[in-house]
Amino acid sequence: MSGLSDALLILPNDADPSRPGMAELELVRAYALTQEVALKEVTFSQFCREPGAHLTDTRHVVSWAFDEQLPVLADLAQRENFSLGFLPAAGNTLVHHWFDIPRKLPDASILAFRSEPLALDLLRCNDEIALGMVSVGETPFIMRAKSHEGWLAAFAGWLFVFWHSLLRLFSIQPFPVTLRYGDDKTLKTALVGIIAPENEVKGVAAKLLGTRLSAQDGLISCILLAPKSVREYLHFLVAGWFSAHWSLNGLPKAVSFIRSTQVCFEANTPLSYVVDGKRREATSIQLTLVPASLRLNVPESYRLLLQGAQPARESLHLEHLPQKDQRIQLIAQRLPYFTRALEDEFRELFLQLRENARITGNFLMLMVLSSVIATLGLLQSSPAVIIGAMVLAPLMAPIISFAMGLLRAESGLVKRSLGTIAIGMLTAITTASVLVQWVPVVKVTAEIAARLQPNVLDLAIALASGVAGAFAYVRENIARSVSGVAIAVALVPPLCVVGIGVGWLDFAIVRGALLLFLTNLVGISLAAGLTFLLLGFAPLTKASRGLLVSLVMLVAVSVPLFHAFQTMVDLRRAEQLGRGEQFRVNGQEVTLDVMDVRLDSDDDIYLVIRAAIGSERSLTMNDLNLLQTTLEQRLNRRVSLELMPLTKVPHR
Repeated sequence: MSGLSDALLILPNDADPSRPGMAELELVRAYALTQEVALKEVTFSQFCREPGAHLTDTRHVVSWAFDEQLPVLADLAQRENFSLGFLPAAGNTLVHHWFDIPRKLPDASILAFRSEPLALDLLRCNDEIALGMVSVGETPFIMRAKSHEGWLAAFAGWLFVFWHSLLRLFSIQPFPVTLRYGDDKTLKTALVGIIAPENEVKGVAAKLLGTRLSAQDGLISCILLAPKSVREYLHFLVAGWFSAHWSLNGLPKAVSFIRSTQVCFEANTPLSYVVDGKRREATSIQLTLVPASLRLNVPESYRLLLQGAQPARESLHLEHLPQKDQRIQLIAQRLPYFTRALEDEFRELFLQLRENARITGNFLMLMVLSSVIATLGLLQSSPAVIIGAMVLAPLMAPIISFAMGLLRAESGLVKRSLGTIAIGMLTAITTASVLVQWVPVVKVTAEIAARLQPNVLDLAIALASGVAGAFAYVRENIARSVSGVAIAVALVPPLCVVGIGVGWLDFAIVRGALLLFLTNLVGISLAAGLTFLLLGFAPLTKASRGLLVSLVMLVAVSVPLFHAFQTMVDLRRAEQLGRGEQFRVNGQEVTLDVMDVRLDSDDDIYLVIRAAIGSERSLTMNDLNLLQTTLEQRLNRRVSLELMPLTKVPHR
């Protein structure tokens, strides 16, 4: 037994083309008869004209679930205080998606005539019923994915939304609003999109937030999409694509969340919004909730879904919203490519960088001490001593200041930083050149030689160090890593090698070590500048000139670095090629055992291969020329040979 004694059956209007057939109607009548339910029938239009007149004998209404009639029936159910049961209508899906209403008529009839409705909250948007959700602006992903879709259709839908969002990436227009919530609290901000889901408890909004939105919690839930830059918006798209859910404490920076008793969005210009698929426009969007006011017959699956919801309590996660007037004005004009740091957000950093660009007594003292330690470490070929000099050296600070000045076109900061860098270079070179005059050792140690042939790998190290250095200055929690960055990039040792070359009057040493230092300087400056740009310390239009200067310097140092890298590769290939390998020369086997490979000191086009050579019989000059030609073809490089006979003494 259903427990009902009587019910009102709402029939579609006579002119409705979707009117159910006589067979379906007879099935419903027959089921009501078996349950001893007295059934009164009336058309939808008749019921809407005089609902009270038809509800004198019953407080339960059963209706076919036509999508366009749902909000009208829900509104009347709240105002006239009657419960609702739904029967499936062809081509209509909202009640199945929102409330799990069965799609087959026999199952839906059993549910529709029950006497135990569930009391649900009823959301109104500007006094209009919103059974599913309200959305404003750009809301990718959250509007997608219905439960009845197959995985292929759902994937295609998500892919379409992702691609459409990418196409609109640079034309997003945030809208300034005043948010009112709770006990008359207000907050001015700028948003890209708003989602207020009510009965979308299985939708993407609930899944992404890692919580189930409840239609029984007596609170309005709103997801606020408010990126401060195109980069943040793109991060939101990627996170929405790959993430199954977000925790409320781990929302992307572009997303905020509010759960409150009342929410209102006010704007100076009309906002376009959508209520259950119907587009509207207003300058004020008022969301109100009437708790437990819609009594609806729902299946056990829906009841269980609500039982798993979080307890009702207000929840505010608004820390990611742009709130300062300067920020709101900035992004309301056009969403910038990168998040811009406001002046009061980087005032302390800028003051620190200005201080780092100054020449002080401490700076000069540390430069002298680090240069002395580095020079002695280089002459002793002691890596540990050289590392100590790297940690002590203060040269990284003015280079980071130079990168910021170049990025923001601050000519004063650029000049001051370059002056400090030049004084630091001169101090290190002078200290090293004077010191080697007192040390009676003239030998190119392994540590000195390691700094004479820089290549693109050194440039890559400098670029990575520039990124790390910029982060270390911006993020206080990793500032202690500055010493590690100094060790990685090694600024003072190359300058000391330059000084050693000057002291020995060996300008080949000067040239190689100076190129390494310039590589570090250019790499750090460019990478630090790009990092500051991504962190929002300058607009792209303002930073373009400084970045262009850095790129020109990068290209200038890259040419010899790529040449040196290719030379290093050729040296390694030559070393591998001649390790006991046999060559066939004029009909006899020749063994070549390479002992050393270097560049010719007079002409670095040639590789000088010093090796021991063994053969079955004595080699003529023609044989040696043929061997040389063979090596040049294998190495694709001009080769000069220094050979000595290889003698094998057999076992006795």
